[in-house]
Amino acid sequence: MLPELSTPQPMLGEFINFLKSKTFFKQLAIIIVAWVAFSWIVLSLLGFYTHHGEKIEVPNFRGIDKKALDKFLEEKDLTYAIVDSVFDLKAKKGAVADQVPVAGSFVKKGRKIYLTVNAILPPKVKMPNLIDLTLRQATARIETYGLEVGHLQYTPDLAKNAVLKQMIGGLEVKPGALVNKGSKVNLLVGSGLGEAEFFVPDLIGYTKTEALGLISSASLMPGSVVFDAAVKDTATAKVYKQLPLYKPEARIGSGQSIDIFLTNDLSKVKAASDTLQ
Repeated sequence: MLPELSTPQPMLGEFINFLKSKTFFKQLAIIIVAWVAFSWIVLSLLGFYTHHGEKIEVPNFRGIDKKALDKFLEEKDLTYAIVDSVFDLKAKKGAVADQVPVAGSFVKKGRKIYLTVNAILPPKVKMPNLIDLTLRQATARIETYGLEVGHLQYTPDLAKNAVLKQMIGGLEVKPGALVNKGSKVNLLVGSGLGEAEFFVPDLIGYTKTEALGLISSASLMPGSVVFDAAVKDTATAKVYKQLPLYKPEARIGSGQSIDIFLTNDLSKVKAASDTLQ
């Protein structure tokens, strides 16, 4: 038979006495103080590392050239990463087009700002097939492909108002060829057979884009586009003079051109309009 194990009563008593002693409470107090001090040090270091409570305002990156970003951020305690690119004909090439977070928001120091820049080179698109389409159909298709309608040239042909040839920079471009997005497509359009004549449209007071649209709608060709010295914004400049002059009974042959003269000086536009009236 195995001998019975006796309970170590003396050791248990000593342990209980130790728990009641001042030494135990001193050591416990030391452990608690050490733990509190350690926690405070860790939290302080963590706050320093993460810049706890320190926030700075995000500047506006839009329009900043990609090459100037490092200098722009030199004293702003921020970093950046270019994550995407777009192509916008109206925006500055190689400049920032968008950012996350947005300008004016507040972030911690060292935060990375994600940027989208406007591409320097335009992307390529396939040239659509415009041959035998009506001018209206061709215009819609050109815009769908991210291209622009350029000059229209009319020539006598049985297929009246139909596209006969598509060109970029004077060279004929075959359907499916890769061209730069935003390129201007010049069209050769049939004017029908015979010596058809059309009324001269009144272009006074219209912008360049509007005037060219009216010229095309009248089956005529755009001629010279002249801006006077007062023009600072070509997009808002308006026609104050045209050749041939507009008269209610004035007619010119199909395919002939009209020159337009534009200005930002509205007094010139008003004077020309008053003269017509």
